[in-house]
Parts: sequence; C-alpha cells; structure tokens
Amino acid sequence: MSNTGITLDDTDVQRMLDKSLADVRGAIPQILEAGGRVIEAEAKINAPVDTGFLRNSIMVAEMMVDTKGGYIVVAVFAEYGAFVEFGTVKMDAQPYLRPAVYDNEAKIARAMGAVYKMAIEGAI
Repeated sequence: MSNTGITLDDTDVQRMLDKSLADVRGAIPQILEAGGRVIEAEAKINAPVDTGFLRNSIMVAEMMVDTKGGYIVVAVFAEYGAFVEFGTVKMDAQPYLRPAVYDNEAKIARAMGAVYKMAIEGAI
C-alpha cells in the first residue's frame, strides 16, 4: 500500500505566509475604500436635502496607507455641513455622518471583510 502526501518544511510555510501577507497588504487600499464607500452612501441617504448640495458634497476624499496601516476620510465639502451635523444655537442638529458610521458598523465590516477575503484568496 502506498501513501500519497506532501511535505512542507518551515521554509515552505514561511514563503506561503509571506505571500499571503503581501497579498493582504497590497489590498489595504481596496479594503479601506470598501468601508469608506459604505459610509459615503449611508451619509448621503441620511443627509437632509434642500438643494442637494450637502448630499452631493459627501465623498471619499483621502486615503493614506503606510507600513503601520492606513485610514480613509469621508469628507463633507459643503461649508455648512458641520452646522447641519452638530446644530447651532438657532438650529437643531440633523446628524447624517456619525450615524452613517455608528449605525452601519456591521455593514462596513462586511464590505471590508469581503475585500479582505478576496485578497486572501488571491483574487485581488
């Protein structure tokens, strides 16, 4: 009776781990963007609409990735965006950006996780 198998030594395993890590590191921009796009979309849904300028000014604006990680910025370019979000002495707050994050943490994580999974599987 013959046995069929494969033998991996620590060098083989390390090489596979290094490739997987490189695949994931290379996908960090796409992973961050997936989360940012969810926040952008939800903020646009939440934003109060008068002329549509506020809603149209919400977008993924900046991304930074380095060896320690990264971040993405979803910005509101309407000058009055903070007044709507936080309110003023004459106007109640109408939060749209913070709820886009806090009410959608699972959705953001799923979007980022889907891209992460593709990176691990080598699809990116």
